[in-house]
Amino acid sequence: MSERLAILGQVAPAANTDTDLYTVPTGREVSGILTVCNRSGVEVRFRVARRVGGAALANQHFTYHDTPLGANATFVRAGLAMQAGVVVTVRASTADVTFTLEGSEVTI
Repeated sequence: MSERLAILGQVAPAANTDTDLYTVPTGREVSGILTVCNRSGVEVRFRVARRVGGAALANQHFTYHDTPLGANATFVRAGLAMQAGVVVTVRASTADVTFTLEGSEVTI
């Protein structure tokens, strides 16, 4: 197995716009840490979905849905495990939110 520690994806999407943060490559698995940073002085809401095989976004894909995040606050979720082909899609209520996925890609 080969392993690499890295920032796998970073986006600051437009308000209320579903945006792909990262797709797990073929032949890889990922163990990741997701960070959501609210750069504004007001509460925002965010969404995170994990779509197997790049399926069309649907209710069953959401890990977080309209989750509140306080002014100038950061949310961290460790231990995200994903197999090849999973697409991580994010969205925020304002354009003042940055999503970062860090982790290890492991060759399977």
